[in-house]
Amino acid sequence: MSNFRKRKSDGQSFPIQQKKKSTIQTNPDDRSKGVRIGKGYRVPNVGELKKISDLEGRDDLTLLTDSQDVDFVKEHIGKSAGDYDGFFVSEKDGEFNEVWGFEGSVPDLRKTVERLV
Repeated sequence: MSNFRKRKSDGQSFPIQQKKKSTIQTNPDDRSKGVRIGKGYRVPNVGELKKISDLEGRDDLTLLTDSQDVDFVKEHIGKSAGDYDGFFVSEKDGEFNEVWGFEGSVPDLRKTVERLV
């Protein structure tokens, strides 16, 4: 038997909906593809924006503005490279550990960089 509830304004009645069971299946193995540190996971801050001056003291980053190097980075990381003309990259074991992109080929300290990887 269905339960009905009346509106106070006009007295019209309508059925009360029962709570539906969730159809979303959860899998404990569906974790982010972050880096395991201690007991938790650290997810890279992709999309993070900074100024080039914030990256100035980083010895692990290499500046790439040569067209062949830029094309290689764009090919390697795909669509996330966008229309950037210069990159700061950090490499570990032959893979890009970090990639920061900026517009233009002159790394002015006031320019904004975006973390892509």
